[in-house]
Amino acid sequence: MGYRKRLDGGYTVANAFRSYSDITPDSFRLFFKYLPALKSQLASFKFGFNARFFEEWPRPCRWPLDRPTIFETQRTLDPVPVASFNKTAIDKFRPIFPELAKLKVEQEWAGYIDVTPDVVPVISGVERM
Repeated sequence: MGYRKRLDGGYTVANAFRSYSDITPDSFRLFFKYLPALKSQLASFKFGFNARFFEEWPRPCRWPLDRPTIFETQRTLDPVPVASFNKTAIDKFRPIFPELAKLKVEQEWAGYIDVTPDVVPVISGVERM
């Protein structure tokens, strides 16, 4: 569990080392590239097969650089949080701060994080994938 006090007096609390990933067509296409990184983290992942797979199925894998892509016209950065992950984080937070034991969760949030197969960030151009 990780936490941070915010300027407004509230806290941001997160369940460390728990991730949810939708299974998409790219999951199969890129599986072996990501396998080494997944092996050490597999126990912390929860996978889901849902409508997102079929939404992404007809999408191309490459786009012309001189035209907008679907990522510029359709933003999908607010997935539904995994309630059990958030409950676990709060349950671990309360004993550390007993004076906040009766805290009320005001908002839950989840988001996507891009990652490369070797989990090292790219901070320059990429010649090929």
